[in-house]
Amino acid sequence: MQLRKRYGAPVPRERLDLQERDYLILELLNRHGPLPTNYLFALTRHLGAHETHLRDRLAMLRHGFVTPDGEHVTYLYLPAWQGKNNYRKLIYDVTPHGLTALERKNIRPIKRRSEHALHRFMGSTVSASVATYIQQARRLDFFDQNDILAHPKIHDERRIEDYPFSIPLGKSRIDPDDFFAIQDPLDMRKDLTVYAVEYDRNKETLADDKARNSVGGKMVKYDEAIATDAFEKHLGIRNRTVHVLFITNNERHKLNMQKWCKANVKHHNRFRFASVKGFHTDYWEIPGLMLVKVEDCEGTTVEL
Repeated sequence: MQLRKRYGAPVPRERLDLQERDYLILELLNRHGPLPTNYLFALTRHLGAHETHLRDRLAMLRHGFVTPDGEHVTYLYLPAWQGKNNYRKLIYDVTPHGLTALERKNIRPIKRRSEHALHRFMGSTVSASVATYIQQARRLDFFDQNDILAHPKIHDERRIEDYPFSIPLGKSRIDPDDFFAIQDPLDMRKDLTVYAVEYDRNKETLADDKARNSVGGKMVKYDEAIATDAFEKHLGIRNRTVHVLFITNNERHKLNMQKWCKANVKHHNRFRFASVKGFHTDYWEIPGLMLVKVEDCEGTTVEL
């Protein structure tokens, strides 16, 4: 009975009116990607202090309701890739109906490139953790992709593209896994500090001319983008404000990345590196909110 309740087909209600916390949950999933219940509770706790109540509400948003025309409307779903484990927190993502609800609030659905499910989950949990640290510990403003596109310096044509953060480089492109920015709310005259992000599960070689993709190859492309002002030409943001952040799931791989970057990348001072545990293909777990320690190529800890 419990397994059917957790993972069975949604059983709709007759009516379901979205509340303030519901909209925030949809916005968080749109901003970061699929998140587990412990993250959704931590990030919306100011709107309700009992996790049991949140779990019940998440189930309601997944079950949804049936309209008078017979349409079954659901706002959340359980991604199939998480499997069925009664001892693991449930992971939720937003449905097309959930995105439509956000559009009615003038919040643009963030479109991402197709990627491995675990790769995206790593990105979503790290992104949510970084945003929480920036906002709560550093008291700075966190700008997601929608916030960046709304910035007055962004070129107007970028706002209507499906993936506006794909940066042209001559005959090729560089496609960051994520893009965010930071600004001090007490000094709005300063430019945004912008980060192009690569999430790495140690599935690609560091440097191999025969490989279709390599971490080193990506670094070289980012270096070219910085050298040619590609970010500024494509988006409108000042080139000097852009940094590149590589986050991997392996500490030794991170150290090798730093060493390679320092030896082979001209603008290595613009690159940042971090490692987080887990997210391996053969074994992965749901972490709590993470404190992501960021370093430069020299191994010196730096603040985002």
